[in-house]
Amino acid sequence: MPWKSSSVMDERIKFVIRASCKGVNISALCQDFGISRPTGYHWLKRYRAIGSLSCLGDLSRRPRHVPNRTPETGLGDPSDDSSLDESRLGSRFSLSVNRGPLNRYLRNSPA
Repeated sequence: MPWKSSSVMDERIKFVIRASCKGVNISALCQDFGISRPTGYHWLKRYRAIGSLSCLGDLSRRPRHVPNRTPETGLGDPSDDSSLDESRLGSRFSLSVNRGPLNRYLRNSPA
């Protein structure tokens, strides 16, 4: 007899349906499903807040805010000569720039 296969989403739906019944011991139900109580309560909270079984899917792990992200308006296109202005680079990074090797590199690099 083959093993029963079920997805994580199916298990979450079964858990929420059984946990929504009156008089169910959530702690024992979490133990039956092999999850921690905080995880079980987390799924129940999400289901009750939205009211749809589709909310039990995995959410994006992408951060909503990155405080130290590089700004969109950086130094600009490196092949643009105006962005290689020595005074601009020097004032921004407190260094002096020798434009000769940099310009040779940019001229020889494939576009």
